Amino acid sequence: MIARLQKHSGFVRMFSSAVLSQVLLSAGNFLIGLVLIRQVSDLQYGYYMLFTNGLLLAVALENAWVGPFVVNHSIRHDRTTHARFLGDLYAEQRRWLLFGVGGAIALVAAITAAGLYQSDSAAVTVFGLIAVLAVLDREYFRIALLAHQQAERVLRADVVYVVVVLGSAALAALTPKPVLFAITGNGIAAAVGSLLMRRQLRAHLPWQVGRADGGAQRQFASSGMWSLSGAGIHWLFAQSYSYLVTAVLGVAAVTALGATRLMMMPINLLSSGIRSQMMPVTSRWLIEHGAPRVLARLMAIALAMATVSLAYVGVMWLARDWLFDVVLKKHFVNRDEMLLLWSAIFLLMVMRDQLIYLPLIRSRFRALSLSTLACALASIAVSYAAMRQYGQVGALFGTLSGEVLNLIAVGALCWREVRRRTAIAPGAVDHAAVA
Repeated sequence: MIARLQKHSGFVRMFSSAVLSQVLLSAGNFLIGLVLIRQVSDLQYGYYMLFTNGLLLAVALENAWVGPFVVNHSIRHDRTTHARFLGDLYAEQRRWLLFGVGGAIALVAAITAAGLYQSDSAAVTVFGLIAVLAVLDREYFRIALLAHQQAERVLRADVVYVVVVLGSAALAALTPKPVLFAITGNGIAAAVGSLLMRRQLRAHLPWQVGRADGGAQRQFASSGMWSLSGAGIHWLFAQSYSYLVTAVLGVAAVTALGATRLMMMPINLLSSGIRSQMMPVTSRWLIEHGAPRVLARLMAIALAMATVSLAYVGVMWLARDWLFDVVLKKHFVNRDEMLLLWSAIFLLMVMRDQLIYLPLIRSRFRALSLSTLACALASIAVSYAAMRQYGQVGALFGTLSGEVLNLIAVGALCWREVRRRTAIAPGAVDHAAVA
């Protein structure tokens, strides 16, 4: 009995740390957005939205490429073998990132010199690319620590990260180039967080930077490509709306969508908080209980998330005038319509985010990628057509249609897995990470 209580206590403590960590990160992102949207022009905030959505893509791709296989490797191998794997994989990732970011910066410099790219946009892009290097470095160690269920160590590093990034955002709002300073501050905070997490990982596991010979990535390259493509495709319809709006209506038009979306962030909080721990936990559930029990548990979690989210939407709707007039100090045409559409989108997202773990841990990357691609294409087509007719609000019609189709597709895949009742080794990634 005591052993069982200790087991449950450890489980609750692990999830509590994961949720607290996400609370910090989400609160930090919310406050950064709040500081900037109150102090800078719509154009400047639009640039920042494009940067953050691009950053979400980079983080999603990294989680898709290495996340599931780090979890799977940690379960299947001893600590020494796994530590060597982590060191080799880190060396390989760092080499490819330096090569890719260096090439991208050279390309931006070339097209700017040719007069094909504005200098302000080029500066944001270059500083953003440098910040991405630091962010992905930090994310790697975050993945490794969470794979070993070291959420408390992650939480300690995240506290420092949030303090640094908030301080830099507050200072950035006082400068003539707030977006550049905010992006730079994000990179500095990520570098500090990376250093702390690197030390935390070494305290838990005796890892060292290994050889960048490609051996670690070859172990999961074939299945990893499906996971990677699925993450990219999901971002295409979940986050690419900002780039589509920019192309059709201009950078400043992104601000209204970003500001109304900001009000929905608490809905994503709990789902994002437990996401980092759901992969290893659900994998063990599958081994111990089988697919039908796993689906029942995931459906219960999805229902609980939807109930809490609906309660928040009700409170937010009643306080919407105060939130925009006093907190954001912004007024947008069609504000209420955008809030209602974002509310529906996020309700669908939090339910899908829970159900998707079953096909993911059964390694159904190909089916998920193809179904998500179909949803993404439908979403983009509806968004483009609706924007031509209704402006900014139209973009959300496309996102909503994509989420409806995706939830139906994930539900169908879950039902197929239950019908199969075939035990397949765990190992997967969450394509919905930074929605």
